[in-house]
This record gives sequence, C-alpha cells and structure tokens, in this order.
Amino acid sequence: MSMLFPTGAKSEWTAQARAIAFGEIETSASHIPELLEWLRDINWPGAPEIAGHLCSFGDELIAPLKIVLRANDDIWTHWVLASFSDKFGRQFWEPLRDDLRRVAENEKDDEGANLEALFILATTKLEGTSWIQEKLGKIKQRNFFDPDDYEKIEAALGE
Repeated sequence: MSMLFPTGAKSEWTAQARAIAFGEIETSASHIPELLEWLRDINWPGAPEIAGHLCSFGDELIAPLKIVLRANDDIWTHWVLASFSDKFGRQFWEPLRDDLRRVAENEKDDEGANLEALFILATTKLEGTSWIQEKLGKIKQRNFFDPDDYEKIEAALGE
C-alpha cells in the first residue's frame, strides 16, 4: 500500500478519508492509483468515502481502472466495479468495454466481479442482450450467488 493513503492506524482511516473527501487533504489525478488501492476491501475504514471522492475525477479514472480490471484480483475488481457501476454512464464505460467483457467471462470468479461487469454492460447497453444472457446463464449454473445478484442484471436487460 502507498505511503500516502491511507496512513496511520486503521482506526484513523475514516477521519483521513473524510478529510480527503471534503478537500482538507488535497488530491489530484496522480493520486488515483493509490486511492483505488483503498478499495481493495470496501469494508476498510473510509473506503466508501474514498469511492465517492474518486467519482469526482470522472474520465481521469479510466486509465487507472484499466489497471485494476487487468490485475486479476477478483475481490478488488468486484469492489471497484460495485463502487462505480451506477455512477457513470455509457460514455465513461465504453473505453473499458473489452476489459469488462473479459471480467464478465470469468466463470470461476467467486467474488462477483463478473456479475458487476455484466451489470455495467447491461445497463450501458455496451453488449448485446444475448451475449449477456449467455454469460449470466453460465454463472447461474454454478448456483453460487444470491438470486438478487442475477435479478438486477435481468432487470437491466428489461426481462
């Protein structure tokens, strides 16, 4: 983890995250990669605040997100996609389409990053309904996730 964010004891991370979110600690686009590290586990103190702050960077998030999506870390990918899935539209996600497809095709993912990727592809219409249904069907065969996880994707497809 970076020497800059987060620092100190975990008990201090929420206060630090709030200071970042409220601009008391200045950050720039150069800090995005280390701020994304904070989202390796959304249960870490301050992670939700950092996710909200990261949204303010808009398109500057795209290149660092490519790195996350290519890291082959299903937990981190899940939390990052879950944090941003409903925050941005098609134009934002379009440059990440191929990476989202690759994540969605990972049938062995036990963390749900594949479902988050399918949800983004469905809500933004970056992938066709039949392709998404096929991938979702393969994931469902494992009968691993909560049915609500499937339903949100099906609802996005208009089923």
